[in-house]
Amino acid sequence: MTQIVAKKKIRYPMALERQYSKEIVSCVNDMFDIIKSRVPAMVRLIKKHNLHSDADDDNEALDDFMEKLAALLLLARKSKKYVTAMYKKVKLHNEAQFKAVTKSVFGRPLAFKDVDTAVKQQRILSQIENMWVRENLDLISSIEAETLRKLRWELSQRIVATAGDESLKTALTDYIENQARIERNRAVLIASDQVGKLNGRLMRYEQQRAGITHYRWETMQDSRVRPTHRERQGEIFSWNEPPSDGHPGEAIRCRCVADPVFDTAEIGVEPEANTYAYVA
Repeated sequence: MTQIVAKKKIRYPMALERQYSKEIVSCVNDMFDIIKSRVPAMVRLIKKHNLHSDADDDNEALDDFMEKLAALLLLARKSKKYVTAMYKKVKLHNEAQFKAVTKSVFGRPLAFKDVDTAVKQQRILSQIENMWVRENLDLISSIEAETLRKLRWELSQRIVATAGDESLKTALTDYIENQARIERNRAVLIASDQVGKLNGRLMRYEQQRAGITHYRWETMQDSRVRPTHRERQGEIFSWNEPPSDGHPGEAIRCRCVADPVFDTAEIGVEPEANTYAYVA
């Protein structure tokens, strides 16, 4: 049995990760713009229902305000077009990378052995897509839910305390801007992590569909690579026996990739000269 790896390496979709981060952050910014536009209404609510007023049903008024605000935000709905589009882009990137690597070694893209009919392939890819889109929308929804939860608590505390209109407006604006910074960072984390996870799932499917059982771990070889993954650089793993924290892309914000290990005896095609290296 002769096992080889291509000199040409699988590339991580870094540009797509950056694009996705920008898109989700843009949606989060739009959400906070809507919230900031409601600061005058928040001031009126607080002044009307502070503990020194005669207004009744403080919680009911606050709940009503938060429900109306939530109806305007709809972060997950507004983000869905970016989520579904990104799935397609990462899928195309993954397919192109695998074809380019196999073509570099064998002179043509690797033919699938396959047992996968077109219908079965579409079913599996649809499952991957549906799961990834749902996971992303849930994570994005959690940004909105957490923002509203914290805002309601902040408003309830302001109702208890009293302050002048201008100082109250300034305090609320500062609070919202600080929360926006926190949630923008969280949006970047979600986007970068999810692109890596999707890329990893598609790499595994594409390679196993082609009958590839092993891969060589390849990191980005930069300062962001975690020590445990740096130690795996160049090591061979089986798709059926993942390392402790999973295959490339499965750990949080992992940008590692799986370079396929080709068994030329199984493939039955001779590799072209100077395009590969033997697996030790």
